[in-house]
Amino acid sequence: MSHLHLTRSLAILSYLARQGSASYGELAQVFQLTPLQVHKIVRQLFLVEPPQGANNSWVVDLQYDEEVTPENMVYYGSAEVPTKVGLQISEVFLLLTLIDLLSKIATLEVQHQLQLVKADLQQAMQTNGFDHLWQHWQMPTVFANTTAVIDKAFTLSKELQFKYWQAGTNLTPVTQNIQGIPLALIASYKPLLMLGDKEKGSVNYYRLDRIADIALSSRNFSKRQQTRLLNQVKDSSWGSDLTKCVLHCTSKAQWLAEAGIAQTTETKENTWSFALQVRYSAWLRALLLELNLELISAEIGDFTTELIADLELLLAHYTDN
Repeated sequence: MSHLHLTRSLAILSYLARQGSASYGELAQVFQLTPLQVHKIVRQLFLVEPPQGANNSWVVDLQYDEEVTPENMVYYGSAEVPTKVGLQISEVFLLLTLIDLLSKIATLEVQHQLQLVKADLQQAMQTNGFDHLWQHWQMPTVFANTTAVIDKAFTLSKELQFKYWQAGTNLTPVTQNIQGIPLALIASYKPLLMLGDKEKGSVNYYRLDRIADIALSSRNFSKRQQTRLLNQVKDSSWGSDLTKCVLHCTSKAQWLAEAGIAQTTETKENTWSFALQVRYSAWLRALLLELNLELISAEIGDFTTELIADLELLLAHYTDN
């Protein structure tokens, strides 16, 4: 389940850190899992190894019962782990970006735990005199209701069906009925659902903010079908058709770096230059429109001709109407 699994793991860890301990049954009820699923996540957290050169001997300090029953316990913390971890301000912003990206694809309870971690970071920044930086941090748009249905589809091995909004003739919005096997949720500036079509053997990506009327289908899917589609993605030449683009913007476009969209950032006088890798012209077009007056100029390579034609179409449509 890709990033969806990561959000749940972090949320369980946050819950345990605040409670001190919890039973498998309690964790299962809070996070809508089975005790066996909770045990699997806890065991994965317990086995995490510290990166090379790390000062701490433990990354995640958990103790838990190997026998899985609703009554058996999971414990957090011991005297071996420092109670405080020192973070530089750049590391705090990296954590904030990660939390915001993951919050977009989290279920309600998972999102709540992530926001508690964020509140702790806010308190630490205020205590250390960095409150003025926090004021510029925006709460992300989240899609908890959509994610809850997707999460249920993974749990019950059910296909998903929904309406998907996209650009039609003259770039006017139209909907398309979609059905398929959920493969992964991907946290990003615009979070994506990876969906497989077992009849066509294809894999497509859908933005969560364009999905409407999502529901479970009556059709089940098998683990083998899901794995076959995922292997197809791994075997494809993913990444070979990327185009490097550079966007020159005002300082108000710093959110491109904060949201993890830009790979590199340079500043010169009053201009910020953001380098990013782009695959689809439609994605780039939406980003340029969103930047609006924040954009000064752009180096977009082979996308130039196509995007100029698209934007002329769009302008003509709104001029005529």
